[in-house]
Amino acid sequence: MLSLQRIKGILPALLLGFFMLPAAHAQRDLSGSSANGAAVSAQSMRPVERDLNVVVHRSTPVEISRPFKRIAVSQPGIADAAPTSPDRLYVRGRAIGATNILVYDAAGRLVEVIDVRVQHDLGAIQSDVAALFPDARLNLRTVANRLHVRGDVPDDATADEIMQIASSYAPDAVINALKVSSPQQVMLEVRFVEASREDVKEIGLGSEVSRAGDFIFSTGSSLLSGNTPKTLASILGASGSVNIDIFLQALEEKGIIRTLAEPNLVARSGETASFLAGGEFPVPVAADEDRISIEFREFGVSLDFTPTILSDSRMSLEVSPEVSQLDPRNSVRLSNVEIPALSVRRANTIVELADGESFAIAGLIQTTVDSSSVQTPWLGDVPILGALFRSNRFRENETELVIIITPRLVDPAPAGTKLSDPLASYSEPSEAERLLMGELEDPSAIPLGTSVSANIEAQTLRRDLGYVPDPPGGAE
Repeated sequence: MLSLQRIKGILPALLLGFFMLPAAHAQRDLSGSSANGAAVSAQSMRPVERDLNVVVHRSTPVEISRPFKRIAVSQPGIADAAPTSPDRLYVRGRAIGATNILVYDAAGRLVEVIDVRVQHDLGAIQSDVAALFPDARLNLRTVANRLHVRGDVPDDATADEIMQIASSYAPDAVINALKVSSPQQVMLEVRFVEASREDVKEIGLGSEVSRAGDFIFSTGSSLLSGNTPKTLASILGASGSVNIDIFLQALEEKGIIRTLAEPNLVARSGETASFLAGGEFPVPVAADEDRISIEFREFGVSLDFTPTILSDSRMSLEVSPEVSQLDPRNSVRLSNVEIPALSVRRANTIVELADGESFAIAGLIQTTVDSSSVQTPWLGDVPILGALFRSNRFRENETELVIIITPRLVDPAPAGTKLSDPLASYSEPSEAERLLMGELEDPSAIPLGTSVSANIEAQTLRRDLGYVPDPPGGAE
């Protein structure tokens, strides 16, 4: 047991410890509060960072977290700033780009860092486009100081107008990412149809009056064209010792020419496509130092056209069709070299049509009458008897020509589709059929032209539109 004297010595120490414990706790709490307050104060003094988008040539108000004294703009050419109150300023975009604004307080401490991005007036562009094209859906964005335009439009004409609107806000700084939803390929069908009739009549009359050993008088009876006559007649007579002979040469030619050419060609909107089915023929051309060089000229069926798809499935077409062939009747011979002539049918025009519409862009009706006579002077003018001293040639030519075009919007045939070709169903006859029956091809072969029509049908969007020619062979 503890003695009373020992307890009396311990009791003051216990009482002292009891009174000192709350003081220690209070000191520790005070020290912790001071540290937390210092941390909060340091955090509140850290500058605020923010991003700000500004429309070029427009101003935007900005509220600062606490009063400031000074503003610094890193690139004043892109944006500038000015205070409107102790804790508010406005930022104005001057040019497309990015910069930052530093805001300081009265003690020179950095209050805020504002990263400014000046961009195009996307709202105004959207508003203008929506007013003109309500169905257009665009996604506009400023990318690397340029205006990026993305969206779906129905046709090229709409895309061009939208790009013009965008270029007015960002001259020479527009990225075109528009997608045209309508088909962009145009197939042009052209039909050259020509019918020509020609009638030529030639009569050559000649006579010969002679007396043996005394005199001879004769007039030629050859045809004016130099062609070989179809009919020859001679009447031989005499009056005493004078021989009187009459000669007749006659020729009549009739001809009918029918020409049909149907070139088809596909081109993308805004691009030019060319087609030629024919060949080239040599033409001598004078060169330097009295030399002769050779140039080649094209002939055959050719087609050049440039389509431009407009709105509502309409398109503008610049068309240049041509059909030419060698014309030996008008050839020229120089130094024993025959230079062939060309018979040409050509048209060049710009028209506007809808998908499947047809247009007769050219037509010709021509009648040519050519009459010539060769006679003996004075004697050929004598009535009735003058016919014996005269040769006549009469030529009449009638020509009718029409050129029809039909544009169609087309898409490629689906993947895996086998398009037709002229040899797809061709089969050669057997030796027995060739030798015994005289057959050069299978009589059951599909008529020529069927593969072209089948391919047109496979690629055409609207098969119920356009000029429909008669099927090959007149089949129904």
